[in-house]
Amino acid sequence: MSGRVPATVTIPARFNGPPHTANGGYAAGVLALHLSATAVEVRLSVPPPLDTPLDVVASGDSVELRSGETVVARARPVDLDLDVPSPVTTADAVAAARVPAFDQDFHPFPTCFGCGPLRSPTDAVRHICGRVPGREGLVACPANTSPTLPLAGDALAPEIVWAGLDCPSSTACVPQHTDAPWVLGTFTVRIERPVLAGAAHVVMAWPLGGEGRKRMGASAILDATGRTCAIASAVWIALR
Repeated sequence: MSGRVPATVTIPARFNGPPHTANGGYAAGVLALHLSATAVEVRLSVPPPLDTPLDVVASGDSVELRSGETVVARARPVDLDLDVPSPVTTADAVAAARVPAFDQDFHPFPTCFGCGPLRSPTDAVRHICGRVPGREGLVACPANTSPTLPLAGDALAPEIVWAGLDCPSSTACVPQHTDAPWVLGTFTVRIERPVLAGAAHVVMAWPLGGEGRKRMGASAILDATGRTCAIASAVWIALR
């Protein structure tokens, strides 16, 4: 547990996912900042509101994000052990991104901070992944490390890294053209080294299975040498 709780946080409208609510990865990353842990699991209970003061409250070894009496999300330290596929080169990530895995004309949340095609890469992460030829199930794109994104020193702020890992995991595991949108339920992230601003990085993602209204995916951000900077596992849930 860090010394940063109790506290109050407000998520600005810039960091939306669906209209009028926060990008799940960003909100989870903001809450995870209040734990001193390398890997953190965040379970989202309700859509995190924007431009609204939210309380961060300690609860045992966990922290909760609350809107009044409503628990918006709960974070706890965990171990995250994922087998990361062999790295995707920068050139292959650029080529994959030229053909998005999802039809952008039918994007459910086109202004999403994490992957919205209507957002500018100087203002949002905007990770739009495509399928990597010859790598079944794998999607990738160049990671956005623009210095115009929020920074921590010379690297992307941790909550931006969380946001950057969020939507690619959905692209890898969620079926296209479903009747209902899918939202992030549980997100677990381990940051191993800084994602340096302005430096070439790759984000890639792959499916982990699932059934019915639940799908699971994983994602990673790698530097230009193929070293893992951050990894994530995600559970996505189809809204009824």
